[in-house]
Amino acid sequence: MLLAISLVSLAACGNGDGDTADSSTTAAPDPNESTTTASSAPDTTGGSGGGIPVTIYFTRDGKISPAGRSATSSDTVARDALTALLGGPDDREVGWDLGTAIPEGTSLLGVEIGDGVGTVDLSGEFDATGDSLSVSLRAAQIVFTLTQFPTVDRVALEIEGEPVESVGGADVLAGSPVTRDAFGDVTPVILVESPLPGATIESPITVTGSSATFEGTVRIAITDGDRGTVYDSFFTSTGANGVWGPFEETVEFQATTGSGTVSLWEDDVSSDGPGARRNQVDVPVEIG
Repeated sequence: MLLAISLVSLAACGNGDGDTADSSTTAAPDPNESTTTASSAPDTTGGSGGGIPVTIYFTRDGKISPAGRSATSSDTVARDALTALLGGPDDREVGWDLGTAIPEGTSLLGVEIGDGVGTVDLSGEFDATGDSLSVSLRAAQIVFTLTQFPTVDRVALEIEGEPVESVGGADVLAGSPVTRDAFGDVTPVILVESPLPGATIESPITVTGSSATFEGTVRIAITDGDRGTVYDSFFTSTGANGVWGPFEETVEFQATTGSGTVSLWEDDVSSDGPGARRNQVDVPVEIG
């Protein structure tokens, strides 16, 4: 029996139902492995380092939130990404309010990839008792991290080599391997997957991710510390009204070098708060 989580369905986000939607500016590396076991951790200092860029998924405000790491080689890219994830956010990322729901001490025992399924074997710490939100978040972190790779559509979980029937004492049901679609409750309305926090950007920049905003409209602004707002516009995502869909928007801007922020949000169109920002995501960047 393999892991499944009985949660609100998330339509068309990431790799649901095997339909891969590549929402990054650079294609995710292919983990050229059918069976692997844990090894040394990759660079976990943030950014891509000197290796192969990968994305790992932490938490922020009760939702998943991506960050950048690097894998040591294409042969170990999936293993390295998961090992970096289990290492948790660094001090700079903690300052950006990134956290993790994965219990402390959890270690990767192995990962097997075949026929579109990634089977992850984790140590017993991962099964620590938790409420439904924390359990959903910890599972989503694993699933989103592994399904970034084109050979992985679904994820199954093992604890100490045994397929699990539940996780953390929460209402987690056994069944088929899960896709990203299982995690609508912990996926932000606007999920920005590029640029990642701490990235260095320059004009033009392509912003990618997925969203489920009202009528698909997403506002975007870029600010720098010296000049304030240097870009402010909107675009329409393929997702709308609670159904997630990918977006890819290229923008040109003028800004001095230094710290900046890429912000995405939707305008509140209700009578109670017209013009207010809802579901805002701020990505701290360096403007090169």
